[in-house]
Amino acid sequence: VEEEVNEGLRDTVGTLPASTLYPFKSLKSGVVKFLTFDDVSRQKIDLDVSERKFVEWSVMMDDGDVGQDDAEEIFEEFVAEVESFKAVIENVRSNGDIQYADELKTYLQNKIGNVKNGLNNVLPTSPLYTAKEYLNFAEEASAEGDAEKAVIKKKQVASKLSEAQDLAEAGEEALAVQVLDDYVEETAAVNKEVDALSAEDAREVEEEIADVVEVEMD
Repeated sequence: VEEEVNEGLRDTVGTLPASTLYPFKSLKSGVVKFLTFDDVSRQKIDLDVSERKFVEWSVMMDDGDVGQDDAEEIFEEFVAEVESFKAVIENVRSNGDIQYADELKTYLQNKIGNVKNGLNNVLPTSPLYTAKEYLNFAEEASAEGDAEKAVIKKKQVASKLSEAQDLAEAGEEALAVQVLDDYVEETAAVNKEVDALSAEDAREVEEEIADVVEVEMD
């Protein structure tokens, strides 16, 4: 599974920084941004570049070509870029263009989701799990409000059940128990956040996570 994930990520980005052709790839991004005059479009380019670097450094970290600390700096930059893009969305929304704001929100969610889907089957035994955790941070950073963040965190926590099952089937029983302990602790924390929401927000959250809760119970 790890080999397939690595290969999938590698196919997504193509040329890696170690290649002699990489400077041309970076130059192209810089030229495109230079020729772009719309602020939102420039922000999109920044997000695209940051997402690409996230994947590149994930692959290099998994290959052992860069250290985890160095890779995490790039991962943190991606999270910061997501926060910047969310600020743009909120600004567009506050100016009354709700439809455009929703389009930008979908664009941001797809950016995060496309990378995260490629890492869904990665377990804590893999170096790539660090990248998966940072994508969770990026998802939370994209949330516009406490209710949306609570829904995101609930879905993230629920995924730990399948991780625990996969670990147990792989013979990693101690890790499976640890992940289950994390699931219990983080579920309690999310429930506390939901309890702190307004009645209207809490109802919205409960409706959105109803399917997740059903799957958890099964």
